[in-house]
Amino acid sequence: MSEQQVINFAVLANTKIKEQIYRDRARDFEIIHPNIKVRLIRLHSKNYPDLLAELLAIRDEVDVINWFASNRLKTLVDNGFVVDINDYWQENYLDFQFKHASKEQVLFNNKVYGIPLTSYIWGFYYKISLFKRLGIKPPKTWPEFIHLLDTLEQNQIAPIALGTKYPWQIAGWFDYLMLRLHGADKYKQLVKGELAYTSDEVVLVFNYWKNLLNKKYFFAQHRFFDGDELMPLIYREVVGINLIGSFSLSSLPIKNQTDIGFFPFPTITDKNENSVLAPMSVIALTNNGAKKSHLIPFLQFFNTNETQVFINERLSTFSPKQSARIDGRPIIKKTAEIFEAAHYHSQYFDLEFEFEMAEYAKKAFSDFINHQDVDKISTLIEQKRRAHYSIKDK
Repeated sequence: MSEQQVINFAVLANTKIKEQIYRDRARDFEIIHPNIKVRLIRLHSKNYPDLLAELLAIRDEVDVINWFASNRLKTLVDNGFVVDINDYWQENYLDFQFKHASKEQVLFNNKVYGIPLTSYIWGFYYKISLFKRLGIKPPKTWPEFIHLLDTLEQNQIAPIALGTKYPWQIAGWFDYLMLRLHGADKYKQLVKGELAYTSDEVVLVFNYWKNLLNKKYFFAQHRFFDGDELMPLIYREVVGINLIGSFSLSSLPIKNQTDIGFFPFPTITDKNENSVLAPMSVIALTNNGAKKSHLIPFLQFFNTNETQVFINERLSTFSPKQSARIDGRPIIKKTAEIFEAAHYHSQYFDLEFEFEMAEYAKKAFSDFINHQDVDKISTLIEQKRRAHYSIKDK
């Protein structure tokens, strides 16, 4: 078979199950196009610099890539690795298929560089039967949220689940407090390194966080758990609520998942700030792939409702494309509706901030859970910001 009839498809797959999902779909494409062979390349490094190095080492072998959206996709754009698909986007009327908030995550310098494929949102998961027994409802405002935490504590249940064995989950708290208190524009300034961590805005975030810590709402044994290990504790009523993504549902048997509910991070100010943490993956075309005419049918195949449904149902995620959502599970349906209504989709701290800053800050957040010193954490991360972005004192 000639090279012109091969598609080299690199896929983010940190598990064999995820790899098999994409492999099965690639096989379906081959059935429809018997003269084209799809060669799947699994990208599975857990550390982002290693993952990026793994990809760039084989850049000449990749035609299409499944990758992160937003700043991580921009890295590939800046490296000249992927090309824009503006013509494809316009000719297929994708502006009518994806909300603007989703398009923003693949748009750089007014050019589109990827097709949104999967997404999920971070929010609070809880046990429905527990809430019913205690007579409490999912909160919408901050006072209602505090009342919920107090009620759980009064019933000898650790209010907030948390795992800091590896400090990735904890960043969701910083993200949502920053978004709810100050909105997407201030959050974007911080992502770009344009806002000081000693500013009034960021200090306020840490003070809100400290108030929760002072009241001992967080699970005391957090340092012994990873974020992925907490959902069974929700089901066993050891802890009350867990701020995490829908991927965490996989740690529960399907029969137990029906008793798990979801509510978004509550509002804090009267601005009713409507942003969500919604990590997204995309399909992007590389420079190599742009030279091959048979890549367009492949992009088209991964933009069909059938393919988007196939992948998302199996990953417990949802398609950013509204017409490709038929997952009957109430919890997936609800998270998708919240995603659709949001004005801004953050990709989560890990994927928004430059890697070095993100790694340093996550460790600082984890330390903050223990020392609760607002001046200490804001000063330390500000020093890192100034060094990282080569900001000199005035």
